Amino acid sequence: MTLLALVGCITLYLTHRPPRIAYVNSTRLLSDFQGMVEARRTYHRQQQEWQRNFDTLQAETARSIQEYRKKRPSLTSAQRVESETALRVRQKQLGEYQLAIQGQDREAQEKLTRTVVDSTNAFLKQYGQQHNYDLIFLTAEGDNIAYSKNGFDITVPVLVELNAQQSTNK
Repeated sequence: MTLLALVGCITLYLTHRPPRIAYVNSTRLLSDFQGMVEARRTYHRQQQEWQRNFDTLQAETARSIQEYRKKRPSLTSAQRVESETALRVRQKQLGEYQLAIQGQDREAQEKLTRTVVDSTNAFLKQYGQQHNYDLIFLTAEGDNIAYSKNGFDITVPVLVELNAQQSTNK
């Protein structure tokens, strides 16, 4: 090999470092991220409120049906028709409320997930730039990565910084 070729190889080697690559366990990141923990608490409180409202409406409907059954023998046919119509309307409203809650529940879950994932992805981009990474993979528990040397999994340091940032943003 000529001296010029050797200098060229050394120069190429010195100026072209190998890429800096790491991965983050997204399952652990999202489960241990305080922002997600707090968002889940808020979502759970909302679910409980919806359930309490539904239970109240359901109990009121059940009481109305029981009252109607007790009074039915003493009602005129017009009063029965009126009461039965009112009960059907009430049952229909209960079903509609249940469907509305289910829709709100889906929307709340999607919004919660989207918000946390978007902020986490933005943080990972910033983290990668600050720590000079060329590529950060996301992997779920047990997926995609069969083996890696120590140092490639940066989940813990990312979590520490992400949670610290979350604490300062409160």
